[in-house]
Amino acid sequence: MENYFFDNPMGKTEGDEVYVTAIQGESLNGSMRYLARVYEGTEMMVMKVGDYRSITEQTIKGVLKEIKKPSLVLMFNCIARTVLFEKQNYLGEYEKMLADAFPRFIGFSCMSEQLGTKNCNCTMLLAVFE
Repeated sequence: MENYFFDNPMGKTEGDEVYVTAIQGESLNGSMRYLARVYEGTEMMVMKVGDYRSITEQTIKGVLKEIKKPSLVLMFNCIARTVLFEKQNYLGEYEKMLADAFPRFIGFSCMSEQLGTKNCNCTMLLAVFE
């Protein structure tokens, strides 16, 4: 089960938004454990991994459109993405794309990401400084 859901993360709906979360495993009672908090009654959906190469390119272009020459970029990449990129032999290309676009960047692999009051996984957060 973990392999299927590792490549197909879950989405949890909160209002009009969908937040991605990775499966941590199966509990003894057969229920699923998630890496991000999921409250009882939360609507969940199985998602497909998008075209992460294209998404990475679009993200870089969007950042550079807003801030032409960032002085520093801090990247927080979910460990689930890091492992997926390693499995897909994409991690080196991913790191090179970021390094080429942002000569001064520091990357971290983390267990989950916090967006205000929302906790999610399988995401990349960038803190970009002018």
